[in-house]
Amino acid sequence: MAEKKRTHVEISVEEQLLIVKGYVKNRCNWPSVYADVKQAIHRLPEKCQALYKDGPFEKVKRRMSDQITKLSSKDPLSIQNEELRQLIAEIRTNDRRYTKKGHPNEKKLKHVKAKHQRKGNGELVADHRKIAIPIDDEIDVVPNDQAGVNHNQVVVNQEQAMVNRDQAVMNHDQVVVNNDQAEQAVVNRVQAVVNHDEAVVNNDQVVVNNDQVNNDQVVVNNDQVNNDQELANNDQAGLNNDQMVKDDHNNGPTPPKRKPISELARDAYEKYITMQERVPQFEDKMSKCMDKFLSM
Repeated sequence: MAEKKRTHVEISVEEQLLIVKGYVKNRCNWPSVYADVKQAIHRLPEKCQALYKDGPFEKVKRRMSDQITKLSSKDPLSIQNEELRQLIAEIRTNDRRYTKKGHPNEKKLKHVKAKHQRKGNGELVADHRKIAIPIDDEIDVVPNDQAGVNHNQVVVNQEQAMVNRDQAVMNHDQVVVNNDQAEQAVVNRVQAVVNHDEAVVNNDQVVVNNDQVNNDQVVVNNDQVNNDQELANNDQAGLNNDQMVKDDHNNGPTPPKRKPISELARDAYEKYITMQERVPQFEDKMSKCMDKFLSM
C-alpha cells in the first residue's frame, strides 16, 4: 500500500491577512471565516488556492486556527506588517474582554479572604471571632449605579494590565539594548588586545633596530681603535703620515649620510605591508576570542 506524501504549503503574509480579517469579522465562526478567505482566493499563490478549493474543511480550519493562535501569542514588535499588527491587537483586546481569565493581580485581590475553620458540626467560623448576623437586619441590595461603578473599575483594571504589559515589553527591549552594548564592549576589549599586541610587535622591532645600530657603532669603534694602534706601532711613518693620522684622529669617524625621502618612504611602505600581512592573524585571534565569549 503506497504511503501518502505529506506536502507542506507555506503560508504568506497575504493569507495571514485574509485569515485575521475574517476572524475579526466573524470571530470563531470558522465556516464564515473560510468563506471570506475563499472570496479573495485569487490573491493567494496557486498551492494555497488548491488547498482552499480542494482540501478538506477540517484541515483548512486547523490551518487557520493555528495561525490565529500563533500570531496572538507572538510579540507585537516582531510582526512586520502594520495592518496585520493592528488586527492582532484588536483580537487580543476582544479576547481579554470576553475571556473569563482575569489579570493575576485581580485574582489575588478576589481570593484574599478571612481564613475559616470548621467545627465538628460543619459550621464555618472565622479565625478571630464568630460572625453573627441578626435575622431582623435588613439586607442591603447593591444598586445598579454601584454595579456600573464596579464594571468601570474592572475596565480600568484591564486597561492598567495592558499598560503594565506594554511597560514589560519596553523593559525587555531595554534589556536587549543593554546586551548589545555589552557585546560591543567585548568587541572593543578584543580590539584593544589586538592593538596591544601590535604595539608589542612594534616595540620589539624598535629594540631590534636599536640593537643593530649599537652593534654597528661598536664595530666602527673597534675598527678605529685597531687603526690607531697600527699607526702608533708604525715607527717608519713620516711626518706627513703622522700629521694625517692626527687629523684623522681629531676628526673622528665620518657620520653616515642621511637617507633621501624616497628611501624613507620605501622603508615605511615595506613596514606597512608587513603589518598588513599580520592583520588576518589578529582577526582570527579576535574571532576566536568572540567565539569563546559567546559560548560561555
